[in-house]
Amino acid sequence: MLLPDDFNRIVADTFYDKDVYILEKQTTSDDGWIEETGTVQSSFKANVQFSDLGTVQSELGLSEQVDVSVTCATSVGLSLDDLFKHDSVTYKASAVVPYDSHLQIVGSKWQ
Repeated sequence: MLLPDDFNRIVADTFYDKDVYILEKQTTSDDGWIEETGTVQSSFKANVQFSDLGTVQSELGLSEQVDVSVTCATSVGLSLDDLFKHDSVTYKASAVVPYDSHLQIVGSKWQ
């Protein structure tokens, strides 16, 4: 099925209403202690979902717990194991799956 040229824009304007931040991992070593932190690299608009995550986990065949599911434009540059943040909570991407008109990113809380 062919979609009209403005389809992705209409979907984004309608559903992608939350701010999500892509974080860059930074590792520091101080007196033998290693600490990993994330600093904001960029942001994007997305639909963020916290319900029905068991179904998402099962559909993607993931064994680790799923804490968030994000759908966004396919142009978002987030990869597996990257860190992202929404509502002051940091997540690690467990799966990044492209679909026809969007990208689904599934994450678990990152310590």
